[in-house]
Amino acid sequence: MNEVRPADMRDFKDRLLQAASNRDRLTLESMIDDGFTWVDPDGRIVEKQEFIEAILDPSSHIPRYTSSEQRLQVLAGGSLIRETGEARIVGTFHGRDLSGYFAYTAMYARQQDNWVLVSMTLTKLTVEAEIDEYYDECMEAARSKDRAALERLFHEDFFLVDDRGNVVDRDQMIESVLHAETNFTEFLHNRQRVQYQVRGGTIREVSELRLTGKYRDPTTDAIQGTHGYYVYHATYVQGEDGGLRVIASTITNRV
Repeated sequence: MNEVRPADMRDFKDRLLQAASNRDRLTLESMIDDGFTWVDPDGRIVEKQEFIEAILDPSSHIPRYTSSEQRLQVLAGGSLIRETGEARIVGTFHGRDLSGYFAYTAMYARQQDNWVLVSMTLTKLTVEAEIDEYYDECMEAARSKDRAALERLFHEDFFLVDDRGNVVDRDQMIESVLHAETNFTEFLHNRQRVQYQVRGGTIREVSELRLTGKYRDPTTDAIQGTHGYYVYHATYVQGEDGGLRVIASTITNRV
């Protein structure tokens, strides 16, 4: 059986994405199998020539594509590869918005010494996946005291209404998180409800938080300790890079 290395598949995908970015018809023709089919997020079956024409369409523009390989399966004695994973896409495809988080399945076939893309299925994940990634990014930025990341994650018009009714703006919030003594040893997030408004892309979330740690109070500058459960309401909008930005939130101590 011929050896299949993950690095070979990454190289193939990098070259395919580069060909798409360059609108290189000849390279795309050679890297995509004649029997190729794509099942798009709406369930439409798209064949090779329609797929290539969509890539070459001037209205198609994907400035950001990142993926995480979850599993590579070697089939048919090494002549077929099935890949499953998740991808974050920002951009438009054939005039349609294609931004979001997706699960994908791709099949590759070995033809002599080269690989070709045989099929692909793209399924849009629920908005909860976007919120979970936002939380992960936000907590990492807080742990590493990364000002640039925090400024990206909090919308410029952000405000928080805390459990005493104080209004905290974006700058106050970021300075509180960056303070040397701010540190949460426990952060548990239990989502209760999500509402997604398609027009305008507003996401509203209600969740329960369990917090343990200490922080600099943005309104008094005092160092406060916290340990308990809170009800959290948040509103998110989509930033220019396709990622979420929190624009408003309230936090209430759960009695």
